[in-house]
Order: sequence, then structure tokens, then C-alpha cells
Amino acid sequence: MVDLPDPALKILAHTIGQLIPLYATTKSRVLLSRLLDAVIRKYKERILKLIIHAFDVQSRTICKVHSHRNARFQADYGFIYMSNIVIASNGITIEEETDKLILLIVSRFISTLLADSCTSAGLILVGKRLNRLFKQVPTLVESWVNLLNSISEPDIAHLGLISALLYCLKTKDTTLYEQIKTIGIDSYAKLILGTRTKPYETALRPCNEILSSMDLESFKTKVYPVLNRSLLRNPEVIIEAVPSLLSSLSFDLSYTANELSKQLAPPLISKTESLEASALASFRTLAKQISNGETIISIVQYLFNIFNGTESSVNKLSVISQRENVLSAIGAFSRSPSTSISQDDILKILDKYFYPMIQQEVHEGLICHMLQQMTSWCSRLTNTNQTLTDFFKKGLEQKNSTAITRAAYLQCILVTYKENNLTDLIPMHTTLMASYERGVNQSTLINCLHEALLAALIMINIAQMNSSYDNKLTALWSSLNDSKKQIFTTDKFQKEINPA
Repeated sequence: MVDLPDPALKILAHTIGQLIPLYATTKSRVLLSRLLDAVIRKYKERILKLIIHAFDVQSRTICKVHSHRNARFQADYGFIYMSNIVIASNGITIEEETDKLILLIVSRFISTLLADSCTSAGLILVGKRLNRLFKQVPTLVESWVNLLNSISEPDIAHLGLISALLYCLKTKDTTLYEQIKTIGIDSYAKLILGTRTKPYETALRPCNEILSSMDLESFKTKVYPVLNRSLLRNPEVIIEAVPSLLSSLSFDLSYTANELSKQLAPPLISKTESLEASALASFRTLAKQISNGETIISIVQYLFNIFNGTESSVNKLSVISQRENVLSAIGAFSRSPSTSISQDDILKILDKYFYPMIQQEVHEGLICHMLQQMTSWCSRLTNTNQTLTDFFKKGLEQKNSTAITRAAYLQCILVTYKENNLTDLIPMHTTLMASYERGVNQSTLINCLHEALLAALIMINIAQMNSSYDNKLTALWSSLNDSKKQIFTTDKFQKEINPA
């Protein structure tokens, strides 16, 4: 290779920078990799900084775009190119600032790969590439950890590299693992939770390995104080990060769940769709992190107070979407893994909040949404009482009830009454049969047919538990066995009822 003067090297480096996104075939990218290797080994410091600058420009563009297939391929090959550059420059004296820029460029490519891949697939791919690189340059991992430690103002892209390093070091070097874990948690708290500007869309996905490495002490001392402060000051900036943070934790949050719920409540009823959606997702993930039954019940009561307008710490609800969000959050806590929520506590929640709320509501959509959330809570019941049975009977017999609301009641009944208490529904036979006959007599109306189907299922379930009840179902069996009235097997009914 002819010895080129510095002006020619500038032109060569600039040309390489333009070729990075244009070379899309495997053959052309292999040739570019060989060219990079050759020019760095020959011209060393003279060209290294120029080439790194070209990659800096390209990596900035790729890192912040919406994740898509082309960005993933560019980031993957960008990572391969940078690996070749690191190997070729091993042994060359490099300024610390250039070293830090190399680290940042690699971080951008890795972050893009992790953001645009299934978490495990992305980590496996990056892990293989990094391990291969570390075999070629054994001192590199320790050098990178020291560099990350020395950076006073980390970039959000560094989080992707930190996650990848945690993945690679998890079972290999506990000392370095603990060092990088500390750097990762500190950086996450500062760059994601403590920021005043919203992180770009793909910045959150590469953080999963950092979050899963977090222990309770780190969360208490480093993460939660920042999270708490940011939810108070600017929830719209960091709320999207909360669901992924909470879902990645491997420890119980019962100790702080009440306080966290109060921070998440204002965004839940903010009237900003994206903010409300993230707050609701946060409540759903929070519910899965609480093992203490008393804490669950306390939060549910707090949410009901918001719904009823008796909670002074938040504004009263003024639109239906706000009420639906609060109801959805209430329902989410029914899916808590806690085994210490007592049957009596659930029945008290139903009696104090659900029954009067549903009976007083006149909006059909809200009644159904209320019953859906009640169904989630009733699924935890192993015992029922007469008050619950009376509530269902009254709801089905209301003059202003519709086929849609009656179907919601019946769906709740199906979930609530199990083998040991299905016979408690025998006194409701006339009411259930009325629902069935309404549907049969209006078989062209899908909602009425849905109501009839649910009523039939309940009565059949009862008959399986009580043979004498079967004597009351003569009309039901006759209707179901009538080949001329196969109303539940029509294509129209099957097509429209399946999504429900």
C-alpha cells in the first residue's frame, strides 16, 4: 500500500464514512472490514481518529431512529467494523478522549441492536460478539469498565453496553460484574429516571439486564428516591420507564407500594392518553410485585376513594376515560401473586365498593367495565355468601338492564361460582331461564344470544353438581337438542362472539 499524506488520509476516512451505510451486501462489508484493518495497521494514529470521527457521525444517526430492520443491520455491521478497529488498534497509543469516543460508538451500536431485537436474542448475539472481541483483546473488558468509571457525564447509549457487559460477566468475573452493576444502576437512575428531557423511544429497551441485576438495597438507596422525585416533578418525562423498571425487579415492593401508588395516581387520571396508558401499565406491574395482602387491599381502597371523589390528594374525575382507568387499576390488583388476601377482605371490598357502585351507575359501558373488574376479583373467591348471590339476581332482573350488561353479570357468575358453591345459584333458576329464553326468542341479536349462551352454561354447570336440578332443565335440553334451532352454531354468531 502506497504511503499516503495526511490530506489524502482525511479524504480516505471521509470516503469510508460515506460507504458505511451504503455497503449493504455481505461481500462489500467484508471488503470494507479488510480495508479498515489494513489502513489502521499501516497508518495507526494518523488515521485512527479520522475513522473514529466518521463512525461517530453514523452511529449518532442509527442510535436515535425508530427501530427497524435496516437500523438493526447497520448497527450489527457497525459493531463488527468497530470490533475490527479495536483489534487492529490494539497496541497503538490512543488518547483517552478517543478511547471514550470508541466506547460511546460501540455503545450506540449495541443499544440499537438490543432495542430492535427480542431481549434474549439481542443479548445472545451481542454477547457472542463481545466474547469473541474479549478473546482477541483480553485487557479490553477491564479497560472499558475503568473508562466507564471515569466518565463524569455518561451518555444514555452507555446503558446498552453496560447491559451487555453484565450479561457477559454474570458467570465469569464477579468483581468486574459488581463494578459494572454499580455503574449501570447509577447511570440508569441519572439518565432515565433523573432526566428532565424525555429519553428517545429506543433508549429504554436495552436496560433490562441492568434492572434485573438490581437488588433491594440498590433500589431503596439509589433508584427509588430518584423515581419518587421525578414522578412528583415531571411524570410525563419518565412515566414510560416505570413499567419496565417494576417488571424487571426480583424483590417484593410491599414496603413502598402505597407511596408509589399515590405517585402514579395523578398520571392515571391526567387526561393525556399516553400518560394514562403508562400509568396503568405501571399499576399492573406494581400489582405483580406485592406479596402483602393488607397492602393490596389498602391500595384498592385508595383507588376506590379516587373513583368516588373522596380522595382529597387528587382531582375529582370528570370524564369516563378517567373512571375506566381507575377501575382497570383496581382490577389489576386482583392479579397480584399475594396469597394473603383473605376471602373476607374480598367480600368486604365487593360489599362496600362494587355493589353500590354498579347499582348506581347508568352508563352501559361503565357498568360492563365495573363488572369485568369485579369478575377479576371474584375469580379469587373460593367461598360466596347470600349477599353476593342477591346482588347478581337483582342486577339480572333490573328493568333498565340490557343484554350487554346482563351478559357481563353472567360472565361474573360463571367465574365466581365453582364446584363447591354452584348449588347456591339454584334459587336463581327462574332468573337464569329468563335470560336464556330472551336470547332464544331474539336469535338474530348477537348480544341477546351471548346472554342466552352464558345463562345456559351456568345452568348446565349447576346440573353437573346437583342431579335433581336437571329436572328443571327439560325446556333447556329440548331447545338445545332441537336440530332446527341450532342458534349457537351459526357462522354469524361464531364469528362475532369469538372476539368477546
